[in-house]
Amino acid sequence: MGKWLKSMNRMLVLGMLLMGNHVVADANDAVLYDLSGAERTFDEFRGKWLLVNYWATWCVPCLEEIPELNKFHAKHFETDAVVVGINMEGFDVDVMRDFLRDQGVVYPVWITAPSDYTAFGVLPGIPTSYLISPKGEVVAKQVGVISAEMIERFISR
Repeated sequence: MGKWLKSMNRMLVLGMLLMGNHVVADANDAVLYDLSGAERTFDEFRGKWLLVNYWATWCVPCLEEIPELNKFHAKHFETDAVVVGINMEGFDVDVMRDFLRDQGVVYPVWITAPSDYTAFGVLPGIPTSYLISPKGEVVAKQVGVISAEMIERFISR
């Protein structure tokens, strides 16, 4: 449980620095954990587009967008973009693995403790997705369901 509290403390002190229409992703320094318990950061994906999707297992719109996130991730992960799902429910890792397998999720999912705060600030609702540019800037935010086509449009701007 110590890792979870450490992660929460780091996320609470991280904020968003607005610069025009872009946000510098200080969140790149946020530490989260993958399903094997390894520390992970968004900065690992610097040089690629990164879609960070906050979601929950009980959220029907979240479940509805999984096929779209799978489609986008499968098309791009080897070249120019990745999806990372962030689950904040605090489930046992084995339960989460089973759920992801049953849902057919192909993108990485990281976990953190339940909170109203994310690496990007206050969580306005779920699902919420942040698109981070290869330079580490948050260039788009979507509260609600997102599709592969919407992500492609955000990137092409």
